[in-house]
Amino acid sequence: MDVTEDLIALFAASERLARHFHMPLQSGSDRVLAAMHRWYRAEHYARRAELVREWLPDRGDWRGRDRRISCETEKIIAPRLR
Repeated sequence: MDVTEDLIALFAASERLARHFHMPLQSGSDRVLAAMHRWYRAEHYARRAELVREWLPDRGDWRGRDRRISCETEKIIAPRLR
């Protein structure tokens, strides 16, 4: 399931839906995401996060990072920590 711009717009327009998104980040590494058989890549996730910020500037906390998986080395995770 994806967070589409239509879904974000629905949350922005509704007074009945909470202004909160939980988008768990599996990894910031495309290599690791591919190894985990995720269909998305880091840039896709980043764009979705940007859309949520644009549509819902008053949103609640919404990003999470799952624990590091066994194949993630310091070299792999370093770029996403910047």
